[in-house]
Amino acid sequence: MSDPSAPASTALSPLSILPPTVGLDAEWEATPEMMTALENDVWRLSERLHNLKDLMRDADAKADEVLDCNKKMRALREYEERLVESIKSFRGSTEVSAPPAKVPPFDAFSDTFYIIGKGRAPGIYSDKLWAERLVANLPSDMKQIVEVQDLVEAWDRWIQFLPTLSINGRIPVEWAAQMSRRDVGVEMIAVAKQDEIL
Repeated sequence: MSDPSAPASTALSPLSILPPTVGLDAEWEATPEMMTALENDVWRLSERLHNLKDLMRDADAKADEVLDCNKKMRALREYEERLVESIKSFRGSTEVSAPPAKVPPFDAFSDTFYIIGKGRAPGIYSDKLWAERLVANLPSDMKQIVEVQDLVEAWDRWIQFLPTLSINGRIPVEWAAQMSRRDVGVEMIAVAKQDEIL
């Protein structure tokens, strides 16, 4: 195949070999040279037409690829927008509207202690309302709370719960920010040891 961008051949065209005195509407006899030149021109034009058809097919294929890519990009952009909207709506539905919780201090001299083995924050607590709040609205298999009258007994129960401790349920952001290690029973070791020494 010849290159359509190549310069035109210098071969004579049928019109260029007409005698200057003969017009296009005049009758004249074609010579063999004129017929050969005409055949060559027809062949060259056919080749160029074929090359142009190939170029058009290639251009159509590239245009289809671009359109397909644009469709995919548009679909991806729409999916991304839907994802962002769903994340925004999820964040909006999980915001806590309650005021921040005030964690009650642990009272080592309390008459009653509450040991949570399963709940929002397992540990030993001296405040009944706070302990109940940490297991409120949880299914029965996701909460475990025991009430005892003695700190040493509370400590023994805590030791028993250690192998099966389970943190269940969401802790609102305000609660989590204010919870100290003491509130989940970490500092109970020191309290229990002091009671044993006394």
